[in-house]
Amino acid sequence: MIAFYIGILILCFWKIKFSKKDFYNDFLQRDQCDSIKGIFILFVFVRHILQYIIGSGYDFSAMPDQLFVKIDRELDQLIVVMFLFYSGYGIMESIFKKKADYVKNMPLKRILPTILNFDVAVLAFFILNQFIGKEMTISEVLLSFTGWDSIGNSNWYIFVIVLCYAIVWLSFFITTKAQVLNPKRALVFASFLFIIALVTLALTKKEWWYNTIFAFDAGLLFSYFKEKLVPTLQKNYAFAFTASTIAFIALHLLHNRIPSPLFNLECIVFALCVILATMKVKIKNQALLWLGAHLFPLYIYQRLAMIALSRVDDGAFVKNNPLVYMLICCVIMILIAIPYRFIRISFNK
Repeated sequence: MIAFYIGILILCFWKIKFSKKDFYNDFLQRDQCDSIKGIFILFVFVRHILQYIIGSGYDFSAMPDQLFVKIDRELDQLIVVMFLFYSGYGIMESIFKKKADYVKNMPLKRILPTILNFDVAVLAFFILNQFIGKEMTISEVLLSFTGWDSIGNSNWYIFVIVLCYAIVWLSFFITTKAQVLNPKRALVFASFLFIIALVTLALTKKEWWYNTIFAFDAGLLFSYFKEKLVPTLQKNYAFAFTASTIAFIALHLLHNRIPSPLFNLECIVFALCVILATMKVKIKNQALLWLGAHLFPLYIYQRLAMIALSRVDDGAFVKNNPLVYMLICCVIMILIAIPYRFIRISFNK
């Protein structure tokens, strides 16, 4: 199965460009952000499908398979950090561009479509469960439509991202006076609400629900301080890159010795490392760009094929053909994402 990671590595280096002297100033443009997200959605795919391969009873004793699992465990929740960071950055950039109108329309044009599109996916999982005979309680089904529970679908990330959207909207809504934004005050208030959200989720949910949430806040703040921060980082690039890399390695080595909420700090440093790397590295890869641009359907529908195929021959198909299982699920995931734009709910027009 390590062959799948090799495939990801090949994709990462296909049409990649390096700059020795200058910087790529489009490192936060949509195409570059989508390309980076394209890399990490493949790691998310691996994380999710590994659960079903393990459940099939597949023997991971071979060294390449042990390495496969080791890589996944080391990546941990870092695989979703850039999704959150770029989302926070993108929303803040939109607020700067469209001002109070964007904040006013966030509930209708950003929050509600995300919830409704997620609920369509939950309905698809409900139908699948009816076909395969999976038992579901009424509370599980109802709470699944909010993202608080799951009937087999991925849910925690959607719940958290909607929560982040709501925090941004509320923070700017409260601090905006007479259609005049107060970004500084709004961001302070938002950071306070993120702390409350972290504590609440820490008391009620597993650690992956809250240990990356501040990556979103970091994206907001990076956008706010970008005009001063980016030139400073580029002027002191060697020091910034070295220091952030050392800090990340140190935090990663201490990961199991510090409280899980502090994993947020490692996530922020990781995001900074990626940002610094993309100042010098440009990805001109249409495959990764497409994957990142179709992040939502790729993320939210990928488990459909995983669940359905994991039932073939009572799991024997997965156990005996894990790589084939991965490839088939990957193809089905992509085929679902291609027509997604025709069913996507949007109120932007």
